[in-house]
Amino acid sequence: MSMEIITLLALVLVIIIGFIKKLNIGLLAIAVAVVIGYASNDFSTEQILEGFDASLFITLLGVTFLFGIISDNGCLDTLINHIISKLGRKIWFVPILVFMVGFLIAALAGAVAALVFVVSMSIPLARTSGYNPALLMIIGVAGGQSGRFTTITPDGNVIVTIMTEQGIEGVLTPLTFNVTIGMILLSIAAFIYFKGYKIQKNQSSDKRVETKHLTKKQWIALAGIFLFIFCVIGLGLDAGLTAISVAMLLLILGISNEKKAFQNIPWNTILMVTGVGVLMNIINETGGIDMLVGVIGDFSNYATIMGVTSFVGGFMSWFSSTLGVVIPTLAPTVGELADVIGHSTSETGLLSTMIVGASSAAFSPVSSAGGLILSTIIGDYQYKKEFNSNKLFVSLFIFSIGMVLISSILATTGIFALFN
Repeated sequence: MSMEIITLLALVLVIIIGFIKKLNIGLLAIAVAVVIGYASNDFSTEQILEGFDASLFITLLGVTFLFGIISDNGCLDTLINHIISKLGRKIWFVPILVFMVGFLIAALAGAVAALVFVVSMSIPLARTSGYNPALLMIIGVAGGQSGRFTTITPDGNVIVTIMTEQGIEGVLTPLTFNVTIGMILLSIAAFIYFKGYKIQKNQSSDKRVETKHLTKKQWIALAGIFLFIFCVIGLGLDAGLTAISVAMLLLILGISNEKKAFQNIPWNTILMVTGVGVLMNIINETGGIDMLVGVIGDFSNYATIMGVTSFVGGFMSWFSSTLGVVIPTLAPTVGELADVIGHSTSETGLLSTMIVGASSAAFSPVSSAGGLILSTIIGDYQYKKEFNSNKLFVSLFIFSIGMVLISSILATTGIFALFN
């Protein structure tokens, strides 16, 4: 049996064993990666450790640390209570509001900033409205995926650079429309999958929400949030490092205590997400991903090319960053691929289906978006009692797989290539 197949089977076994035995999937993945790496004699210690994403670790640690303090402070809960009180019985509007906020933040600062913002706001909003926090986070992130490609965002500039080199221009506006269609459909699917139609009555607005005025410490905490957003969006600083710095400033000012702050960090979940990345690196290095992508590519033609590119984008996004890997790898092939397929295949359409597929996979718990969703929910003082981390891990993974498959099927109809 080839190493490509062995490593892919190892990933499946890690998830199954971790779920059944209730073991930390991340630590189990590291152990399996070590066994495969050393037993094959193909990987040194340094090469195995290359799979540990330090940047992702710092982002998860920093953001959950900061918003653990914010959550304990209660400032967001107070603000959300005011919003819900204004909505009255119009709780149905909450998912739409979250999508719109995600879109707007991403259009101004890119998907990363939108991810951090909507995930943080979804916890108190879910607590007050009665919606599943994972549902609101997914819808908010979907909004961010829709609005991320503008001329002022890093996401949009990467696209413009790559496409211009191929002689293709004017793609951002039609791309945004196409991706938005995909993300609206994904949001509807999430609403059904996470049973958004079953709001917890004891938390909904069937009874009047009690609103309170912000305290001095809550105003300081809000100032900390705005400082964090300004540094990340306005100054372009790293989200994880900035979050840690702002969190320490808030601790110095007495907003919370360090012991409670550390208790709010979901170490188990952070190790789960980053640990799986170590095995992902082994799979990638042994050619497991290339093997599957190559096989899929051999079966594409004019009738199936949109679906194939959507699936390939989604498959790659399960194991890597959309902006950091998927787009730089697949976008440069758009022009040539359109020529090879012929039949007036749309370059913008191909690009759109790739990104819709990749965006559909973004909710996998081994990706930055899905990982942050998972760690934030499990790190919350209330929801960590209601959600089992392994079950939520599997639930997000199943949703991600399902959405990639559904998006790929829908892509063959041309629905994600309506605008060119």
